[in-house]
Amino acid sequence: MGKNGKVVGPQDKFDQREVSFTRLGMGRLGEGPKDRWLGESTDPFWRILYAYTRKENSLVNHLRKAVDGPVKPEQAPVQNPQEMSKIIKDTASFFGADLVGITELGQAYVYSHRGRHTDAEDGCFGEEINNTHKFAIVIGCEMDYERIKESPSYFTDAETGRIYAEVAKTSIMLAEYIRELGYPARAHHFRQEEVIHSALAVQAGLGELGRCGYVINPVLGPRFRTAVVTTDLPLATDSPIDAGINEFCEICMKCADNCPVKCIPKGPKKVVRGVEKWAVDGDQCIKFWASKPGSYLCCASCMKGCPFNKRNTWYHRVATEIVSRSAAGRWFLLQIDNIFY
Repeated sequence: MGKNGKVVGPQDKFDQREVSFTRLGMGRLGEGPKDRWLGESTDPFWRILYAYTRKENSLVNHLRKAVDGPVKPEQAPVQNPQEMSKIIKDTASFFGADLVGITELGQAYVYSHRGRHTDAEDGCFGEEINNTHKFAIVIGCEMDYERIKESPSYFTDAETGRIYAEVAKTSIMLAEYIRELGYPARAHHFRQEEVIHSALAVQAGLGELGRCGYVINPVLGPRFRTAVVTTDLPLATDSPIDAGINEFCEICMKCADNCPVKCIPKGPKKVVRGVEKWAVDGDQCIKFWASKPGSYLCCASCMKGCPFNKRNTWYHRVATEIVSRSAAGRWFLLQIDNIFY
């Protein structure tokens, strides 16, 4: 994963049944949080965007069934993988992506076993995952600045769900397009996924893994959501970026300071499954989300407070360029952020 998620040891596959969302939904973090998460929300936006009750009224429930499909028997010849990568990126942008990157699909970033609550509904919970595609196309869609600024709130809940639906649609259409070129392709989105998005996003050059556990893009910060398309279509790959974001995270503690349950560490990185990174306590984070009956469910306080979470203006782009160049520049911009934001 590069220096912003430095690989220092063996990377064993991760079991999807151990993801905090799954642990919550299966009652392993307590029956109260489970009932709060999966029960009847008072918010109609939550009900249609997250599909835990009356799934027929939810587009995302239908999108989870559209991740794969038939492949056109005749293959379009690919003489130049570099040119094909440009075509795929342009197509993803046409379908709605704001960010697109391509990387090889390392098997360490494919979950070992199925573990979504939807898998339990489909009778395949716990089944071994076998995805041997060669490439991963990672796409990102920007979240609205003003709605994230309101976090935690119903506005943030709705915006998060809306963008998850948008990036899911984009990934599904891109996978369909590739299958019509005669190559297998599968979409992976928040309701039906076989791969670890954040690791692949770093590998594909969409950003660096920050202290908050999000992938941070130099322009959008952590304010985007991702989906992935895996495929055997011959493609040229991108490289991880070095935009000084990890070095900035070393001196900036705003996500940790703003976390209501202090699940983001202020200390140094740790080695987690062979990767050196800041180890966020996902269980504590998601339990807090499900802790307030009759209220909103999501929290994006770390995203809201991140200095990279700014509107896409010329002076923000200049600031991120300064961050990439020097330690003095990073310190200076942190002080500016303290004063004005």
